[in-house]
Amino acid sequence: MKILVVWGMEVKAPGLLERVRAFVPEDGAHVTIAVLFNKTSRTGWGDITSCDLMADIRAQAAAALGTSVSVTVESDDTDTISEWVLNKTGDGGFDLVVKTGHRSESFLHTPSDWELMRGLKVPFYIASPTKLKSRPLMLAAVDLDSNADKRRMAQHVLTHAARLTQARGATLEVVHIIPVNRALEEIDAVDPETVLYEKGPQARQALEHLLADSGVQASACHVLAGAPGRLVAKLARKRKADLVIMGSAGRTGLRAALLGNTAEKTVHDLKTDLLVVKG
Repeated sequence: MKILVVWGMEVKAPGLLERVRAFVPEDGAHVTIAVLFNKTSRTGWGDITSCDLMADIRAQAAAALGTSVSVTVESDDTDTISEWVLNKTGDGGFDLVVKTGHRSESFLHTPSDWELMRGLKVPFYIASPTKLKSRPLMLAAVDLDSNADKRRMAQHVLTHAARLTQARGATLEVVHIIPVNRALEEIDAVDPETVLYEKGPQARQALEHLLADSGVQASACHVLAGAPGRLVAKLARKRKADLVIMGSAGRTGLRAALLGNTAEKTVHDLKTDLLVVKG
């Protein structure tokens, strides 16, 4: 397994390498740590040189990842993290990308997180600037649509969730959101509670069947109705989840700017780690 870790100079997540370790299989892995410099990051170091920083990162990697992982630390100058990462991973040589997250958003300027969610072909882990609990709670969000591609995506999400739950000794909960158009909800044309009453029992049964078919055990199943991105983030806060796992089909161009997808919309309100699984 090959993992690319984007070392954020402006936003640091405590335990970033410990997060990476949960993905390492028993037979080991190769981790490339990319230290990406820009003018802003360099001005905040004081007396620390780039050589000192690289040496410190190597020491942290050795302590956190152990002897079964080979580590390469490299550096580069860029003002566009997403473009650099997409170029680096374009040849298909990596199985996972991990980076610290940026929590900014505007219509005209798409943040690095959004660009990478749309452009990457492999799972993408966005680490929040918080420490993980010793026994974390993971929340997997799945779509129960009968469409074959979406069903495969749900299976991918549950597979990754099960592996991480075991690797971290975590508790897993699963959620499905029955989508309700937010514009119609705001003008009271659609009542989410009514939608939940009418469609909730069938959705819960379908969710339980999906878990059984996947061989995945969850400590709790949640079925809600409303805007998926907003409700996933709200439930993550309520349950004090450490990681949200969800799928993303990825969109580009004007369609992406206008619509986005559930994973992208969740990032705005989410204060925890996010693993975006690609179909």
